Amino acid sequence: MALSQQKVKRAASSERAGVGGRIRRFAREVRAEVRKVVWPGRKEVIQYTLVVLATALIVAILMGAVDLLVTEALALVLGWGR
Repeated sequence: MALSQQKVKRAASSERAGVGGRIRRFAREVRAEVRKVVWPGRKEVIQYTLVVLATALIVAILMGAVDLLVTEALALVLGWGR
């Protein structure tokens, strides 16, 4: 019970502190959350980068193929010159 009363007092005092107090509290909370992050190692970053690049390449090829097919189909249907 005493712990929760301390939290209430801290919250009330930070609200009274104005904008500067809220900014400091926000910065403190951000630092606490960033410390919890498990950052990937070099090997994982390289693997994920390669997966993203391969996926982007595959999607680009598929979109190019669909674009080519649609363009050719429209050329046939609308009689665009060739």
